[in-house]
Amino acid sequence: MTIRTFAEKHRLRTVIDSDGSHIIPGRSGQIYEHSTTRLGVIFDSERHTTREGWNNRRRQCVSVGMTLWQDGDYEGSLLFDPSNPRQTEMAIRVAGCRVKRNQSAAQLANLLRNAPRLTPLGAQDASERVR
Repeated sequence: MTIRTFAEKHRLRTVIDSDGSHIIPGRSGQIYEHSTTRLGVIFDSERHTTREGWNNRRRQCVSVGMTLWQDGDYEGSLLFDPSNPRQTEMAIRVAGCRVKRNQSAAQLANLLRNAPRLTPLGAQDASERVR
């Protein structure tokens, strides 16, 4: 499974990394394509700078069957099988990925009804800055 099909299946956002590969960014790390059959999750967060933060997440991931790939003092990476639901859920949680919301029909109708009143972001501020 590729990273893009994984992201579509789990309603996650992908971005292109500096090396040109697709990744799924998160608040505490990222999910990347390690091989044709396995994906990887990197835990590298400034918010969890304690050794216990990484150790707890590593222990949780290994307990569901993920493979430890790199083990640092405060960060690391693990490999997981994208077809395993427990490993997938844990990887998304460890990386801190945000799932895209599905909008209901009522929300879409409300958005379309209010669309003419919406202005582009910062449109009013730009005219004030010119003065």
